[in-house]
Amino acid sequence: ALAAGAAPDATGVAPSASLLSIRVTDDSGVSDSFTLARAIVAAIDNGAHVINISLGAYSSSAVLTNALNQAEAAGVVVVASAGNDQAAQLTWPAADPRVVSVGAIDALEQQVVFSNSGENLDISAPGYGVQTAWVNGQRVTFSGTSASSPIVAGAIAAVMSQSPGLTATDAAEIVRQHSNDAGAAGADADFGQGI
Repeated sequence: ALAAGAAPDATGVAPSASLLSIRVTDDSGVSDSFTLARAIVAAIDNGAHVINISLGAYSSSAVLTNALNQAEAAGVVVVASAGNDQAAQLTWPAADPRVVSVGAIDALEQQVVFSNSGENLDISAPGYGVQTAWVNGQRVTFSGTSASSPIVAGAIAAVMSQSPGLTATDAAEIVRQHSNDAGAAGADADFGQGI
């Protein structure tokens, strides 16, 4: 819904984007790197240009690295949430330098206290008190870098829709270049390239 929702009162960032949803968690919300890697490959095989991953862990694996290698080779941009532990390190896959890693800010454009930070953080987006569509026409407000990540993925998709023929990699770079600087001048560990 945040990336591409089309509800009149809960429009996503890129409402005309096509979505492919691949479940990677069980009923309790738990996943593993093999399941995530398999989903990344499935998304690539099904023609995805941008992949949003709103989850992470503090370790990687060879199978996840191989899936990210395939995404990079195919020109697919992977966007992932930085993590919500107020840690000075990003969760994987956001910690991988090929991934667009996303931290969270609030309505005052301040880093939210829970948002992870680190040298590989690319960009920040709203992640506190974000309202979005939910099941059965309901609306929900929630907080976390899991909200920030699809906003950035949607921004990349929106740039692509405005410039047909633009690659996802080029669109991601445009989003980075046009972010609003925050925190220390230039890129920094708390905001990345900006907001």
